[in-house]
Amino acid sequence: MSMENQTALNYFILSGLSSDPQLQIFLFLVFLAIYLITLVGNMVIMLMIRADPCLSTPMYYFLFHLSLSDISYSSVTVPMMLVNFLVQMKRISIGGRNVSQWLAIF
Repeated sequence: MSMENQTALNYFILSGLSSDPQLQIFLFLVFLAIYLITLVGNMVIMLMIRADPCLSTPMYYFLFHLSLSDISYSSVTVPMMLVNFLVQMKRISIGGRNVSQWLAIF
C-alpha cells in the first residue's frame, strides 16, 4: 500500500477586502445598501410589469425575467459576503453550506 497524502479539504479561507474591523463594518453597510437597493429596484420592476396589463409584450416579459435572474444571482453571493464581513474566521465551505457562520453571528 502506498503512502499518499489523504488530507480532506472542507473549506477555503477568504482573505477579504480588508483586515481592519472599522473598515469591515463600513464595507458591510455599503454592500448591504447596494444589495437592498438591487432587491427593491428589481422587485419594483417586477411588480409594475405584473400590475399593468399594457406591459404584456415580449420586451417586458424579458425584463421581468431579467430582474428575476438578477435577484437570484445577487442573493446567492452577496449574503455570504456580508456574513464574512462580520465573522472572525472568514471561510467558505466547498459545498457552499455555511450555516455555522450564520449561527455564529447570532
